[in-house]
Amino acid sequence: MADFKAGLEMKLAEAQSLNMNLQNEIAKLKASKTSKHSHSNSYYDGNDDDQDLREKYEDLLNQHEQLKHELYEQQEVRRILAISAEWS
Repeated sequence: MADFKAGLEMKLAEAQSLNMNLQNEIAKLKASKTSKHSHSNSYYDGNDDDQDLREKYEDLLNQHEQLKHELYEQQEVRRILAISAEWS
């Protein structure tokens, strides 16, 4: 039981770290997009770079949502384990 709990805690920490990394990447993309948009507003033509950024941003958002879901599930398991440990 202790090994299982330790494994879950390690996965939780990893998911939290990945979540933080994705949030940082999303923030960088937003900043880059905002900066690029403000500098090239008059030249905007929907070029491939913008499409690539949009696709990367969407991928990161999807990964972020998946990691949030995994983190939630792991936190629920951890909560259940804590409750079951209290009952023991």
